Amino acid sequence: MKWTLVIAMLGCVLSAFAQPRDLTPTKKRQAFGKRDFRDLRSMGLQVQVGATTFLTRSNNEQIDVTTPTDGFRGNYTHDPYGKLGAYAEIGLFHFPKNRSKLSLALKTVLVSYYDWGIGFKYFRGGEEINANFIDAGGVTTGSDSQSFSFSNGNIYGRFSLHKNTHFKKNRHDKTNFFLDNSLGINVDYRLLTNSDNYNWYNVMMAEQQYYKPL
Repeated sequence: MKWTLVIAMLGCVLSAFAQPRDLTPTKKRQAFGKRDFRDLRSMGLQVQVGATTFLTRSNNEQIDVTTPTDGFRGNYTHDPYGKLGAYAEIGLFHFPKNRSKLSLALKTVLVSYYDWGIGFKYFRGGEEINANFIDAGGVTTGSDSQSFSFSNGNIYGRFSLHKNTHFKKNRHDKTNFFLDNSLGINVDYRLLTNSDNYNWYNVMMAEQQYYKPL
């Protein structure tokens, strides 16, 4: 069974993200209390929980069998599909205390913050084989289908640098809306592999192929 599935991660993400609050003095804060000079940490705990699935091809090739093999004559198609899985991650995020010389020279913030995490991803998918039986005279005598499933579990680690682009008219404005861009590296290792065994006509059975564990 040859899988031609493309992993679509982060289909649904629920994250708990703790970060220091904005302590910039304003007229409102000065009027209703003292300014807060606490030295808060520039790092925090980050927890993510989300869903995984597979994106599969939209068109399936029909394969015709003209010479009977192990008793089968007709045509068939392989129809892969994704199932709902999940992932969970725990890690830390860090806000740089000082800007780099390059950042000061360019008069912009190059790295808003960076974060890392370790977690587990659980992927699930399957494939349905639809067959049409045709006799020697070319007449369709019937049809049938069989389904086969698999699941993979990966442990992973990642590291990302983030750059926040704020949507504001000028640099002195405050805004709660921004675009978070990140660039990083991710390493996965497949720890769990489980799949159904084919028990149908051999002519339909392609070798099961998975990506390497690392």
